[in-house]
Amino acid sequence: MYDQFLSDLESVPENKQREILREVVKNDLYFLAKYILGHWWICWEPHKAFCEEIEKDINLTLYLLPRGHCKTQIYNTSDTIRQYLKTPSEPIGIFCDQAKKAKWKLRPIRNQFQKNQTLKWLFPELFFQNPKRESDKWTDEELILKVHDGGQEPSIGAYGMDNMPTGLHFPRIKGDDLVTPETVTTADQINKTRHNYGTIRSSILYPNGNIQICGTIYDDGDLHREMEESGEYQVYKRPAEWLEDIDRGVKQRRTLWPVQFGPAALDKIKRDPTVGLYIYSCQYLLDPVPEDENAFFQLKWFGRYTKLPRRLNMFAAADLAISEKKTAAETAIVVGGVNTYFDLFIIDIIHGHWDALAIIDEMIEVQRKYKPGIFTIEAENIQRTIMPFLKIKMRETGYFINTDPRMPKGDKVAKARPAQGRAKEGAIYLPKKGLDQPEWLSHAELQIRRFPKGKDKDIVDSLSLLCHQLAEQWRPATPEEMAERQREEYVPLDATVGM
Repeated sequence: MYDQFLSDLESVPENKQREILREVVKNDLYFLAKYILGHWWICWEPHKAFCEEIEKDINLTLYLLPRGHCKTQIYNTSDTIRQYLKTPSEPIGIFCDQAKKAKWKLRPIRNQFQKNQTLKWLFPELFFQNPKRESDKWTDEELILKVHDGGQEPSIGAYGMDNMPTGLHFPRIKGDDLVTPETVTTADQINKTRHNYGTIRSSILYPNGNIQICGTIYDDGDLHREMEESGEYQVYKRPAEWLEDIDRGVKQRRTLWPVQFGPAALDKIKRDPTVGLYIYSCQYLLDPVPEDENAFFQLKWFGRYTKLPRRLNMFAAADLAISEKKTAAETAIVVGGVNTYFDLFIIDIIHGHWDALAIIDEMIEVQRKYKPGIFTIEAENIQRTIMPFLKIKMRETGYFINTDPRMPKGDKVAKARPAQGRAKEGAIYLPKKGLDQPEWLSHAELQIRRFPKGKDKDIVDSLSLLCHQLAEQWRPATPEEMAERQREEYVPLDATVGM
């Protein structure tokens, strides 16, 4: 298609050529990227469709493509230049996870403005001949281009969420790789990314501005995954491979970019011991659930609640780690309620690095707030460390904890089997994910997904203790059972005469 267009263009007078090309470059992102900016390796499939989706320019769009599929060259480099060509006086803010990477995002854009002679010929009114000498600002982070509105914002600025600009506001923001493998290693990092993105939307984007995000999913709880599931964003998502039904149940393997990531290339990535099935499912299939489903826990087993049942028997359990060092394991207290169907609803999880007295204060607060009937703790921990002090604190406060010291047998995996069995049957409920989700939910989900290989296991250990306790406990009585008990206990007044 384009080869014929370029061939026909040669017969047109030069001034007419420029007029035609100017319109094509501004409105055809694929042509701009491949033929003007020199990204010769991009292909009609899959990049033409991706370019056409970007051209729709819909606010709150999330583009999800696999790793290595030219997202940055097309979405960040090429479309940023195209947006300047279309509306040169509109400042553009580019954001990624780190400031040093932001410089890398801006570098190819800057090079195009410095060296691309075709663009300078097509748009002399928009391009400096020597921007380093002519521009008011030409740095690794910010560019002031030939057409600038005179405001404090640069024409194009690139920033990291670890060092965001103050006092700047952009009508157009492009998020490129807000989530990376380095930002999903802990729940704190995942939460920090979510918070920083909220700051971009609320404080840096114009009230009626346009913000679009492009990236890859790296964890089931990361920001990109939450955007996808929120329903707020229009999602353009293309995995690296899929099975296509071609004839009455007969499926054929398809790949998104056969030239670069065909079946052989993808199979080689899968076999790489440093990748593994979970990472492959995140970065290439854009689906963080491992297909072999051999994980100890799977989040799809867990129900979700928005409102708690009215009748719950309350329980609590704690895995104690008495240390204030940040490198040590945390103490985790899990609070749950059991309904009339023996379902366990996780209501709160308190976790942190505390000394013995701080742990006691947290336990007392849990007792005051939730009134659990039984508080399970590993026997060795409570007897050797906090029990004498806990007894004193209970007398001081008037909140008495019914401690249940126990020592389940086996390693962490063996101890977690009751929780695994309960979860498999859909009998454990977590809060629904969303903007108002509790702070502890991300931490819990991260540990649940990565157990037993994950570095942190404290929340799962406490959940396991709780499920050990519940294996011996009861559910609340139903209203019918309550009424029956009242009838059995009722003694008519006349029947007491003579007793």
